Amino acid sequence: MTKKNIIGSHDWKGDLELLNIIMIGIAENLPEKEENYELHRLLSALLSSSLEAEEKLDIIEKEYDIPIEDDIREEVEEMCNLSQGIKEKAFEGGYTEGKQNGYAEAVCLMYESGLSIEQIAGIIKMSADKVNELVNPDLMD
Repeated sequence: MTKKNIIGSHDWKGDLELLNIIMIGIAENLPEKEENYELHRLLSALLSSSLEAEEKLDIIEKEYDIPIEDDIREEVEEMCNLSQGIKEKAFEGGYTEGKQNGYAEAVCLMYESGLSIEQIAGIIKMSADKVNELVNPDLMD
């Protein structure tokens, strides 16, 4: 590890070879603008998934007098795009999983109602093997 001063300077007296961890709890809502919550407000603004990049940059620049250079602007915008991508992937994954669970439930209900595996496969346009896996999961182990 190496010492790198990003904002301001601090003569670190600790061992640079040891990993130092600081944990800070971040609330979902942006804390009020008070002296006691300055660090929390700054970090909450930066890490918020509900604030747009311009709102984050505005808070950083106006409330904390941190000059916004092009590289910082790009990094904040990239961070916002990354969190949006994560949200979209999570939504797609949840949607796909929900759809599959819905199919499985429908298949089981049709089977319990007396339809054959072949009839179910024809109705929902799924292979008979896949329908069989859904109605008889214990046989697949």
